[in-house]
Amino acid sequence: MLDKWNTWKDYDSLPSWYTDEEQKLHELTADKVLGQYSRDQLERSWRWVLKELASFETEPIPQLNFDEIQRDAVGADHVARAKRAGCFIVRNVVSESESRELNHSLQTFLSEHSDAITGWPVEAPHIKQLYWTEAQVKLRAHPNHLLLQEWLNKLWEEPGQQMSTNSQQNTSTLATPLTYADALRSMPSKSTYPALGPHIDAGSLSRWLDDDYRHFYHDVFSGHPERLDLYRLKERSTCKQHVIPGPAHSSVLRTFQGWTCLTDVGENKGGIWFYPRVDLAVVYLLLRPFFEEIRSEEELVREATGSTDPTLNLTANSDGLPTPDTTPGTPEDDSSDAKYGATLKSRDAAEAARARYLSAANWKFTRPSYFPGTQSISSQCLGNKSHPHLELTKRLVSIPDLSAGDSVWWHCDGIHAVDPNHLSGDDPAVVVYIASVPSTQPNIEYVREQAETFRARKCPPDFGQTFEEAHEWNPEWLRGGERAMMLDE
Repeated sequence: MLDKWNTWKDYDSLPSWYTDEEQKLHELTADKVLGQYSRDQLERSWRWVLKELASFETEPIPQLNFDEIQRDAVGADHVARAKRAGCFIVRNVVSESESRELNHSLQTFLSEHSDAITGWPVEAPHIKQLYWTEAQVKLRAHPNHLLLQEWLNKLWEEPGQQMSTNSQQNTSTLATPLTYADALRSMPSKSTYPALGPHIDAGSLSRWLDDDYRHFYHDVFSGHPERLDLYRLKERSTCKQHVIPGPAHSSVLRTFQGWTCLTDVGENKGGIWFYPRVDLAVVYLLLRPFFEEIRSEEELVREATGSTDPTLNLTANSDGLPTPDTTPGTPEDDSSDAKYGATLKSRDAAEAARARYLSAANWKFTRPSYFPGTQSISSQCLGNKSHPHLELTKRLVSIPDLSAGDSVWWHCDGIHAVDPNHLSGDDPAVVVYIASVPSTQPNIEYVREQAETFRARKCPPDFGQTFEEAHEWNPEWLRGGERAMMLDE
């Protein structure tokens, strides 16, 4: 079993990819922000988000049922909670029997072409560079999926908002779903792999560098983060998330990214973890580069406890309380109570020191030359040391156990991390990457180009592939999904 926190990287110091060219991009990005917003505005937002994060307590990931969505029976409070978290489960999107049949078809194809299929990790790909298998095409075109994706897009859409694209589509709203062909993952049982740690997709430096993207977060930079609304589809549709081209930057706006399960998936079963307050995470991420610590946590802990280790190397009992170190198999001596008391006192002192470290008084404004965890061509990465106020270790929440046919969704600004372990059962942990994609003009243009690759059975425009897929094509695979694939023109 891999310890995810040892597997997932941190970004508190300059990484190997931070070249002179990368530094110029980071400094240019900082100047873009500081040329438009004042130090006072940024500091006001910084103090606000630190206060909010200090009192934020995590909750389980919200769960919905597809039947409720289909009947338009999801309560407003459930919708509000799901939007606030920025991540949620939708169960029973596809029947379990149908999902397992699709997985059987997929596993047969994988077995027959095991020596040729490429992906990541290279030596034993769990993420497969496959886009047009029967399972993928059928799931994308499934009427339940299309209905769900429209509902998801409408969580972003302003009432009455419409968009004309051409004479055939002049009544289409932005919420009309499109199909974005993406890959899949089939993680063998009893396996581990260096899965992705906490990260956010949809661009990295682009969030600060692109004028439209930066304007989308205007409330954060202008000192009014409490006003931020991350569900403004019309404004988000103009943001250039791939202003710096890179392999991790999709060409389409995905209102929600998603996994649809073909087998059981969950914690230590190839699952996924989320930070369940998307608004606070985004506000903090955007401001973090402009503030640096005055005194390190190690320095403050050492001053308070005499130890250089913030965790104090303490074990915990079943109640989560620290216990004194005793030698196994030997009776505790008369001083055990004193040891326990000293341990608790040290733990209290360390926690107080951490609170001092995280307080706004210990952080000062700066002009950044490095945006922590932000490589221009990759997804935005986050870590415990690079983004300490998020307290990722205790606030990342795993999905519950999901069954075949269930799905999980997260806002395109949401922090997520992939479980590096699949240790339960005999089946692989199989998920198909299916996102909700609205009918914005750039998305329509991309999907039209993607349609040509589908007709030619080639790799979609956003992806690279060395294995040429060969399938026994059946027109029924796509039935009902032609419009979403832009194949009905």
